[in-house]
Amino acid sequence: MTPNSSRIILATLIACVSSVLFSEHASAQEKQPVQTKGIEVLDVRLGFETIAKDGRWLPLAIELMSHGEDFRGSLEITTPDPDGVPISQTLNQISLAKDTRETIHHYIRLANFDPNILFTLRDETGRTAFQHRTENGRNIQVDIVSPNVAFVVGIGNPAGLSDVEKDPNDASIQRVDQRVVNVKNLSDLPTQWFAYAAVDTVVLSTEQQTTLDAIDPVRAAALQTWVRQGGKLVVTVASNWQVVSQSFLQSMLPATPEGIQTAGRLGVEVRLIEGLAGGKVPMQVTEKGIPLVRLADVRGSILPRGVPDAANNPFLVEGTYGFGTVTLIGFDPSTPSFRDWVERRGFWLNLLGLTASSPEPDANSYYSESLDIATWIDAGLSSFTEVTVVPFSTVALLILLYIALIGPVDYFVLKKIFGRLELTWITFPLIVVGVSVASYYSAYWLKGDQVRVNRVEMLDIDTTTETLRGQQFFSIFSPLIARYTVTTEPGFGASGTWADLGMGRAPLDRWTAANGSLVNFSRMSGTGGLLGAGGYAYAGPEPITIVDAPIRIWSVKSFISQWLAKSAPNLVESNLKRGDLLIDQTGLVGSVTNRLGIEVQNAWLLSNEYAFDLGTLKPGDTVTLELAKQRPINSLLNEHNAVNNDQTRGTKETQWAGDFDFLLNLTVATRDKAGMTSMKNQNLSNWSFKPLLDAGKVVLIGQIAEPASKLWINAPPVSGQEPPPIPGVESRITFLRVVMEPSAK
Repeated sequence: MTPNSSRIILATLIACVSSVLFSEHASAQEKQPVQTKGIEVLDVRLGFETIAKDGRWLPLAIELMSHGEDFRGSLEITTPDPDGVPISQTLNQISLAKDTRETIHHYIRLANFDPNILFTLRDETGRTAFQHRTENGRNIQVDIVSPNVAFVVGIGNPAGLSDVEKDPNDASIQRVDQRVVNVKNLSDLPTQWFAYAAVDTVVLSTEQQTTLDAIDPVRAAALQTWVRQGGKLVVTVASNWQVVSQSFLQSMLPATPEGIQTAGRLGVEVRLIEGLAGGKVPMQVTEKGIPLVRLADVRGSILPRGVPDAANNPFLVEGTYGFGTVTLIGFDPSTPSFRDWVERRGFWLNLLGLTASSPEPDANSYYSESLDIATWIDAGLSSFTEVTVVPFSTVALLILLYIALIGPVDYFVLKKIFGRLELTWITFPLIVVGVSVASYYSAYWLKGDQVRVNRVEMLDIDTTTETLRGQQFFSIFSPLIARYTVTTEPGFGASGTWADLGMGRAPLDRWTAANGSLVNFSRMSGTGGLLGAGGYAYAGPEPITIVDAPIRIWSVKSFISQWLAKSAPNLVESNLKRGDLLIDQTGLVGSVTNRLGIEVQNAWLLSNEYAFDLGTLKPGDTVTLELAKQRPINSLLNEHNAVNNDQTRGTKETQWAGDFDFLLNLTVATRDKAGMTSMKNQNLSNWSFKPLLDAGKVVLIGQIAEPASKLWINAPPVSGQEPPPIPGVESRITFLRVVMEPSAK
């Protein structure tokens, strides 16, 4: 045997051992024996009429039947996380009566473009009774779109809405930037507010009484809470305005319907509808005219904004509800005059804030993705300034040196100096072991041996409705191959017990800025490495805890949690009024008082036109706007342009350098930027306050030192107590935004 062949054999043996220790394992659930008890999956429906958005929570319906006997037990739903590791949630108390169809409604999150879902039914003893795996195109049909697609869901089949995603010159052309679906089976609507996460706008047509009747209280509450936490709802109302006024929609409507009136061909209202459409072809109005709903007690902006005729004849009103917006259309789109109008598409596009033409595909999709504001969060979460990252060039050079050491150098030394090539049986493994040990301890020296946590929190308070909205992104850097159980809870500003808050948390979940759109895992993998097979799970009556999430050595996993709660009253006291533009060009006067009990740093007050520099607000401080530095908001945005400042931020030492730039852009950036900022906001568009600013609200932004939430890592949460210190090093930044309503002048 030659020395070269000896080295090859040894290298092969080491590679085989390594593959055994560090290979990916299949999920343990798939290896369990299945005892079929005549259970059949009749249908699996995911998303909204088979449309699902990548990386978002979605409604799920699975229709089952037990042919052999009654079944009682649990249903486990397993999907891959962004790393392809299986993560499961379990529904207990599942009951299937013999030969009876049962539909189970739940929610699920897809972390990649493959709807790979494993359903496992277990009986009351815990034994696996049935398994079913979905495969797109075979037993499930799902069209998964990326996060940059504007997704509009219609309820009640609003006339003309489906035209939004069609090319008017060629209906066969499918748009790439926006999708519209109409939900046919209203029982498939989400029962939890966060299952609307994929939706940008819901358009609810109330003309058919059956539509409102089909939305039961649970689904109505889910829709209402989704709007309150930042969703956009459009409601059309006409002849059955009395029923709408007494429905669950009543508290959300920005005006009060008070009867029916008729607009003729020459009516002002018809001209306003034609103007909103922006087309050239007038509506063909019959002699009967168009029935319109009279709106009184207007609590929002009359559309189109700034048009005197509209103000005198309100039938289109947009208002706010918590952090979301509600637009009320006071006519029936199915009326023949509008339904048959060739310009109806333009009306919907302008009303929903969508584009009329489909853009060309982006030749550099990765760069385009990097301009989304969510990637800013991702960059901060994955940046640990105390951990040294070895450049790829250095790694490549060390690999070349290693190859040279075990090959030519070893051969030359043994042949020319010792004259005994057979010693390679000793020198080769010594070199491999020595280099491995040196690499291991060098990595520890560079990366450290402590758990490290990065957290960025956003705390929003609406003083009008006393609504508190929180969102926390955090990442865990693990110095070991380990598993982590994590739980989050609302902290600062929440009022009352959790049961009193009523609106609840969204599931704690894995986070990636691109939401998996740049990576496609075709199958679920195990945890791999020395952790053994199997994935991890959600726990709780709701999936609010992640149990045993695996993180490999010197690796990072990021998570996201959201909550909606009732805030304590008067956290920020405002005495703001609309000023006289002839006297005060900012159009806003009054004062703001900090009642939070903590200091607000780098505080600014934003209106739709102006920004006021409030400096540092200490507890109890009152700032009068007339005495504060003020400037046009566009000027402030140009100074803190996220794209232009990107290179500057990259040269600073901390991962959150430029944090005010981030906060400002998050507050005003929209999906299409709307001319306000160079940064897109597609992943977190419902966290933009631009619609609230357009509606006349003002927003206080700043940073606070107090954590907005509680984070429990590998420690059981205890109600009413603070979590123990993070088992390692934590870096946290907390942003604050407070929405206030100025009174009329």
